[in-house]
Amino acid sequence: GQWRPAEIVSYTPQFEDDPWRVEFAFMDTDGHARGALLLDDDFEKIRIHQRGAPITSVRRAAWVLRAAAKVNAQHRQKQAEMKHFRLSRRKLHGTTRRTVLHLVCTRTDVQAAMVKALLQGSLTSNPCATLQDSEGCTALHRLCTQHSATFETIRAYMDGISVSDAAKAVESQDSSGSTPLHRLCAHSADTARLPDMIAALVKSSAKAAQTVDAQRCTPLHYLVIRPDVTPQMIDALVVHNPDATTIQDTIGRTALHKLTASKHLTVPLLRSLLPPQGMPSNNRDEISAKLACAQDVEGRTALHMVCRRRHDFDVDDNGQLTLDLAEAVRAIAEHCDEEAVTAQERVRLGESQDREWDRTALHDACHRHDVTERLVKALL
Repeated sequence: GQWRPAEIVSYTPQFEDDPWRVEFAFMDTDGHARGALLLDDDFEKIRIHQRGAPITSVRRAAWVLRAAAKVNAQHRQKQAEMKHFRLSRRKLHGTTRRTVLHLVCTRTDVQAAMVKALLQGSLTSNPCATLQDSEGCTALHRLCTQHSATFETIRAYMDGISVSDAAKAVESQDSSGSTPLHRLCAHSADTARLPDMIAALVKSSAKAAQTVDAQRCTPLHYLVIRPDVTPQMIDALVVHNPDATTIQDTIGRTALHKLTASKHLTVPLLRSLLPPQGMPSNNRDEISAKLACAQDVEGRTALHMVCRRRHDFDVDDNGQLTLDLAEAVRAIAEHCDEEAVTAQERVRLGESQDREWDRTALHDACHRHDVTERLVKALL
């Protein structure tokens, strides 16, 4: 049961189909001896060759070397995948097609002065501001992906190009269908100025707020799942384009579905998506009703999602409630019609793909161990 020192005598790396071979000398009670470890191509099996009786320290050393070999194999596999990706991209495009502006906007320490220096004196037209690289990204895509991007850098970019180029840059989609607004809502770390950054992009093109990517998600879908989302961020995105709230992704879920399933749900966030009835705005009541009644592919409405929330989602570390569930249900239910309130989700029958109608939101509410009279009344 004791560890014994071993000295590596020779080491043969892997070539083609040959296994790894590590030959070593170890000290035992009987004196010097020699041994070898052979690892197969997948590093899943170890064969131990040694002279004399089996020694525990040799077997332990085998496991250590096996772990190291796995790490090396994963590293080589990752390098091979990156090499294949670069070769495929080069074969398809011949180049990355990035401009100097792309490279500057990719820097984690990008500053407004850098962007201004490249865009200075070209207010009439600046083609490099709208050029897309081999992945379909403009320089604005790269800038909005940076966690360190600030409002000043984005404003410098938008102010340094013409109005038409700014609209084209904001509306451009990369190979996955994402616009710069998608990336900004998903990656920005400047929560204090994020509403201003969103407003700067939406001001150039309100159409970008309704653009969907390959998963049919709008920027709002990515914004509401951020743990640090605020009503001001949502208002900046939907104030000029409230129809963006009703768009459903590939599984039929709206931004309201995603928000009600999130741990950071609050009533003010719900009110920012579903303003109180009678609020003066363009068809806002009609849009809110459509949003509250939307069903996903499983037949679930936002009421289903909020009524089946995990109890620990709404309790902080001190045991205090962070969400008034009844008030959240009431905020949604006041926009729902009878069909939405009585909507039943579709559940799978065993292992088959056949489905049947099942529970309503009221079923989910009454199934909760913390159900209250206020919660039931909010639904009824």
